[in-house]
Amino acid sequence: MRLAIAGATVPQRDVHRAYTTRADLARTTSFLIMGLVGIIIASIVNVFLASSIVQLAISVVGFIVFVGLTAYDMQRITVCQSACRPS
Repeated sequence: MRLAIAGATVPQRDVHRAYTTRADLARTTSFLIMGLVGIIIASIVNVFLASSIVQLAISVVGFIVFVGLTAYDMQRITVCQSACRPS
């Protein structure tokens, strides 16, 4: 039960940070894309290895990468909305 609650609140917290952060998340996109490519390569390798430890590592890294990409996209949407509003 605690894991389900934590899993539900972490993405909300990070999306909220994307709205409130002053840091430019565009600098991190290259690292996040490299992480995404690494996840894809590791997943293909793990098809042949069938290691549960590697699968767990891929899941954890994938979660972190996708939370970062979601925060970056939310920041882009927020910036676009504020720039595109008629005055």
